[in-house]
Amino acid sequence: MYRPGDIIHRYGIEDFCIGTKGENQIWDYSSLRTDSKDFIVEYTSDKDNDDIVVEISNGTRYYYAQDSTAIRNVGYENNNIAVEFDRPETVLVFPLSFGNKRAGAFHGSCMYCEEVMARDFGTYSVEVDGKGKLLLPDGKVLDKVYRVHYTKDNCRIAYDDIHTTKELVEYINKTHYLSNDSIATLTANQDNCYRHTEVYKWYAEGFRYPIIEAIVYGKNDNGWNNTIAYYYPPDEQEKLYDTENERTRSLCTNGDNVTDSKNDESDSYDNKSNDGSLPYTIENGKNSFVIHTSVRNAEIYVDALLSDISGVVLRRASGNSDSPIIIDCTGLISGEYAIRITIGEKIYERKVHYNNK
Repeated sequence: MYRPGDIIHRYGIEDFCIGTKGENQIWDYSSLRTDSKDFIVEYTSDKDNDDIVVEISNGTRYYYAQDSTAIRNVGYENNNIAVEFDRPETVLVFPLSFGNKRAGAFHGSCMYCEEVMARDFGTYSVEVDGKGKLLLPDGKVLDKVYRVHYTKDNCRIAYDDIHTTKELVEYINKTHYLSNDSIATLTANQDNCYRHTEVYKWYAEGFRYPIIEAIVYGKNDNGWNNTIAYYYPPDEQEKLYDTENERTRSLCTNGDNVTDSKNDESDSYDNKSNDGSLPYTIENGKNSFVIHTSVRNAEIYVDALLSDISGVVLRRASGNSDSPIIIDCTGLISGEYAIRITIGEKIYERKVHYNNK
């Protein structure tokens, strides 16, 4: 998830090719060329709402609400326009598991140049449509990479006879309310559509922000379109103080500490880590992971964190080592996760696969 205080450097990419979707992909961008000038993306807190994270990019402030399942755009503003969504648009889904998808409608009020009032609405779809390896210009290869494909059809209707935000909100919410089905119908008619946009982002395990981002936009998606792409160098992201993702990167480069947990017999945990070589075992309970330790001492404290592959902590459980530690997974969807177990002063980390059955 986005984190207040982070400052990210990104560089424009010349002649970028989107590539293909699917599993077991190898996206070879080893020869891509980037501009020397960097663009700054900054994240901060909203002074009026601590639950909102603000992204400042290219002179625009984007406002996001986020939780363990998704990041949602609740509005944006710059010197020309201010948009506030009463039905936010989902821009990213968790966990980053291949095939995870969400679609819906968004809607809000819009003020242009503090004079023109309008409603802003449309449909969106966000899907993790690719998984594979990413080959980068510096020769680095990132093995566990997920591509997120976001699509949006955006419409806007201006009202010449409405002059204040209060009048606009009352009109669009009471006098002329649009249901999600109505929005989908209006958006499907390309004569009404303001802009079609597609965004592709490549996320790698152990990095909070994308490695590559490509934006394809055009009016009605025909007649003309344009692609803008950015490169977020991994070494720049590694400079962030981000202990959870540092641990994840360490796991990705240390094959002895982590194995792929998927197998034909069980999707809950890998057998290698339950062979007695470690002081704990992990079992798949009903909507939970159950951790048993071999340290039978009531005075030793055990703490367990469950996070998604981007390092966002989703669940936590703790107790003494002489009792099972149960991580409740209710509400989580099937996918890959990481468990960090602290037994006394020792820390162990594992990759697991959860099936929401």
